[in-house]
Amino acid sequence: MDSRFDSLEKKIDTAIRNISTNTETAKKDMERRLDGMNEFRDTLKDQAATFICRHEMDMAIESLEKSIKDSSKGKTSWAVALALTFLSSISLSLVVLLITFALK
Repeated sequence: MDSRFDSLEKKIDTAIRNISTNTETAKKDMERRLDGMNEFRDTLKDQAATFICRHEMDMAIESLEKSIKDSSKGKTSWAVALALTFLSSISLSLVVLLITFALK
């Protein structure tokens, strides 16, 4: 009878050690994943800090529109139209870049 208890005790000890080892391995893997996620989050935060905000963009466009109205009295010059087109394409490119990056 003692030998069966000893055998059962060894099996239980082995199972507990295996569970402990697997738990430690899973914990280390999770920490690595979380470190990678935090690094990615920090990269996005740094990148977002370099983008122009909507308010600044709106103010720049308003200023250009006012310049157009003041300088040509309703007639749009090619240079100003080109500048507005350029600003619009930059903001569109930033939006496309953000969406593309977010989907990865």
